[in-house]
Amino acid sequence: MTKFPDNFQTQNPETRRWYPPRDMGAIVTRLYRKRQAQRNFIISLVPFLLLVFCSLSTAGTSTIIIHKSSLVNEKMIHLGDISQIKGENLHLNQKLSSIVIGRSPLPSNSRYIDKEYIEVRLRQNKINPSGVKVHYPEKIEVCRDYLRVSKGKITEIMRNYIFKEIPWDRDTVKIKRINVSSDLILPKGDVTYEVTPLKYWNFVGSKSIPVIFRINDAYKKKIWVGVEIEVLTDVVVSSKRLNRYRIASKEDLRLEKRDMARVPRNVITKLEEVVGKRIKRRIDVGSIITADLLDLPPVIRRGDMVTITVETDILKITTLGEARKNGLEGEMIKVLNIASRKEVYGIVMDPKTVKIEF
Repeated sequence: MTKFPDNFQTQNPETRRWYPPRDMGAIVTRLYRKRQAQRNFIISLVPFLLLVFCSLSTAGTSTIIIHKSSLVNEKMIHLGDISQIKGENLHLNQKLSSIVIGRSPLPSNSRYIDKEYIEVRLRQNKINPSGVKVHYPEKIEVCRDYLRVSKGKITEIMRNYIFKEIPWDRDTVKIKRINVSSDLILPKGDVTYEVTPLKYWNFVGSKSIPVIFRINDAYKKKIWVGVEIEVLTDVVVSSKRLNRYRIASKEDLRLEKRDMARVPRNVITKLEEVVGKRIKRRIDVGSIITADLLDLPPVIRRGDMVTITVETDILKITTLGEARKNGLEGEMIKVLNIASRKEVYGIVMDPKTVKIEF
């Protein structure tokens, strides 16, 4: 809007009529020149503004170069794991790198990802396609890195554990078998392991023992390792055929080394525990002697002459008697009173005495 000079009167106050200024042509000319100068200035700014705009657009663009094959370690695949991201906008680059593409394959396995799938993930994370340039290979393969624990290593772990924990003399122990089905595949990381002890097992015979593997102190895998352990021990065996009721002698017996897993629990391991005992039933040559095959020999045999005693607090009576049955010490047997010819029951006290109690 044109501003007139202060001394320029445009209206007669008395008649209220407007009179044009005398130098109107000069004023219009000045206005035209001023607007032309403003237009020329704006036109001269256009190249500069275009240059600034292009610079800003270039600065905000990121380039993503997808690798043909990538190796990952984590459970989830991120865009930064399978590509190279370039650009001056660091915030955008970090956002692109952290985009989750999908779940990683199992350790030592691989999976293929489609171009369309990556584009969907970009849109889901509100990435402007005009600000990102993506270069795709023909195929996109993602492999999961892994650690391999060999069968030999697992066998060594179990062998060391057995010899450390076994309660038997190592010279008597033989590990006959350690069965590991296959190599163990684990995710990449720091590996630790723990052999879990079994309750109520004395490291004899066959058993499956659990081994727990951890990656970076987190539980990952439990496997079962089959073992068979032979522990040799001395056992008493018969060196000849022993008939029923025979009193065992040292010449009838010998010691042999046998696997503890293959002998009965009540096996006898010392000769002196058998010598002098009575055989309950026939034992063949080379048979293992167990506690249930032995009996104490009778202290009194049938037909033996014994002393029958009867005792009270103030009186003790003795008489002669005859044993009617074999008897062990402390066992009750029938005896015949020779004087009265009556049969009574008494407790065997020793090879010569039977006591009658009231």
